[in-house]
Amino acid sequence: MKDKYATEYTELRNAPHFIFNGKHTRDFNVNNVLVDSGLAKDTFLADRQLITERTRYNDKSYLLGYIESPLKFRIRLLFDPHKFTLANIADLRRWIDTDTYKEFKFDNEEESSLHIIMYAIVTGSSELSHNVINDGYLDLEFETNSSRKYSEILEDNYDFSITATEKVLKEYSQELHSLLTIEKNFMNHIKQNMARTNYANIEEFFKDRNLDRLPDGWKLISGSLSNITTTSTKLTLNNVVLRKRLNLINGRNYYMRLSGTQGKIRIHENDYNISGFTPHQFKFRKNILKNAGTFDIDSSTDGVGEGWTKSTIDGSVIQNSMFSLDLNTETQTINTNGKLTTIGQFSNGIRYVCIAETPSNQGRIKIQGKEYTNTDSLMSFKFLGTTAENTVELLPYNNTSTKYSRLRIYVVNEEEYNGFDTLTENQIREKYPHFDDHPYFDINFNGVSGTISNIEMWELNDVNKKRLDGGTPIDDIVGIDFTTYKSKLTTFESQLTTLKTDTLETFTKLESINGVTDLQNQYSKVISIFDRVIAKTNEYSLFTSDKQMQWEDVQPRYLTVKDFIPETEELGTEVINWMDLNRKYIDTSVALSNDTVEIFNFGDKEVYPIFEITSTDGSVIGIVNHSTNQITSIEDNIPNEVITMIGETEQIRTSRPFPYFKYDAHDDVFIKLKRGMNKLTFTGSCKVKIIYQFKLL
Repeated sequence: MKDKYATEYTELRNAPHFIFNGKHTRDFNVNNVLVDSGLAKDTFLADRQLITERTRYNDKSYLLGYIESPLKFRIRLLFDPHKFTLANIADLRRWIDTDTYKEFKFDNEEESSLHIIMYAIVTGSSELSHNVINDGYLDLEFETNSSRKYSEILEDNYDFSITATEKVLKEYSQELHSLLTIEKNFMNHIKQNMARTNYANIEEFFKDRNLDRLPDGWKLISGSLSNITTTSTKLTLNNVVLRKRLNLINGRNYYMRLSGTQGKIRIHENDYNISGFTPHQFKFRKNILKNAGTFDIDSSTDGVGEGWTKSTIDGSVIQNSMFSLDLNTETQTINTNGKLTTIGQFSNGIRYVCIAETPSNQGRIKIQGKEYTNTDSLMSFKFLGTTAENTVELLPYNNTSTKYSRLRIYVVNEEEYNGFDTLTENQIREKYPHFDDHPYFDINFNGVSGTISNIEMWELNDVNKKRLDGGTPIDDIVGIDFTTYKSKLTTFESQLTTLKTDTLETFTKLESINGVTDLQNQYSKVISIFDRVIAKTNEYSLFTSDKQMQWEDVQPRYLTVKDFIPETEELGTEVINWMDLNRKYIDTSVALSNDTVEIFNFGDKEVYPIFEITSTDGSVIGIVNHSTNQITSIEDNIPNEVITMIGETEQIRTSRPFPYFKYDAHDDVFIKLKRGMNKLTFTGSCKVKIIYQFKLL
């Protein structure tokens, strides 16, 4: 058995598999093998036949050139004894029996990654050795059509039909878009850090810009301003009531905490002691009744709260005794036969809950034609809305005096709607507190003296509310990671500085062009907006704590950055129009109209690519390879003419009909790609396809 495989047969590459004629050796259950114990042989350089000449009196030969022999190599294909069948024999014959050179590629890591190929055909003898039971091998000889191996065929497409103005505009538009993106990202970054702004932060308490002793953002409801004292650490209040209006968002969650002594704070019509105040959470809901359910105003002095129309149940004459309003407790009373009506804006299929405090332990409310009653201190029910009937009526229960306070109707989701009837009265009050169209809270030190050292209220989205409910400390949610914050600011500053340099380089390209007008003015405007955006970004680096980063402090700077966006967009339009006005000067600039590309020849020899050139406007087309100092030009072109320049055969063809030839319009220079980097410059308006294969030894 040893003698059977004694011959060394692989002379090109020791690879277990190869691809030939579009098929893989695995398709035929065979392997390229080396079974001899010796080393595999590999062709190092192709055989050369020298062409020489000697003169009569000189014993030295003159080398006129040489001819390299095509590569030849032997292959032994060993049958896989577990998979090979007689049917594979016929398939093998059809596979290797070709009438021309076919692509041949060894399937090993090096040549596959570089896509190294040859063009080969079976030649010489081919011998099949076997034992008639599917054990055996096949010896083949291959010869290539060249002494070289090649890369795969590469194609590069370029569009050089874009005018110089369009090139500059494209660069500038990309840079302008980047500036807008940075501005918007910067705004989002700041807003995200401010998104949970302390709506009632201590900074507001300790600021009094107009020097009236009243903390900014607050209104004096009762008492004297002289009884308010502000220091750097606390606010002292004596026999005063302060109120702050809030711009709350429907459906948002809020978290409030404060510390101080004495006094009370009123939140959604409920009073809480400031001493020992525990963090308070609530969700703001928009009351369908707006201010009608508050019962705190009686401008007509008729005993009826604002927003309600009084009448009688049986249509009889209205008596003044039927209605009374207690403004101190904000309670509406309806006596026998009285009726109050208001309008609510309801929608079909929307889920609602109605809640009212009923101090008389009884209530009777009619909504959309359906009556609801109760005999407790809190009246609550749910209903589905309809646009057919929008009236809300308050009625006396069993024709007896009935009291209503803090009436609210809220939209709820399906989960809240389904679980509403399972809640206790206290759970309903906690989950659905009363709000009207003007939410506020009061600091009430009426008749007492005390202090407030801290008051905070944070807005939380649903994700952060779940985090809070899951045990995440509030400071971890609303606080700011200054390390990350500063790092992000540094990134923005770096991006702006780099982008400014790139944008100014775009404008610098125009400085050498004669005839361009108003360049310095446009240049100055671009510098100005970059410098101002960078300066505003730097201002945010001055903050060192979250107390300095409340919305009141940040908003003016935020709005300034926000104003940069329309200014940037306006400047972009202005510069684009300016470039368009100077188009004729920019387009005729040699410095800007030339296009440069780089091609790296990773092979071992220079190559002559094929250039397929489509002229777009009939201008003269020029190609310069700065790496080989070659220059060629093609003249007498017409729009849409396709010119093919084939370097290896030194041919130039045209799509124009016979008898026109392109040779007279070409200088007979064919551009080559040397080994390594090649820098090519194209002139003229055209589209170019470059087709090439690298040669390897």
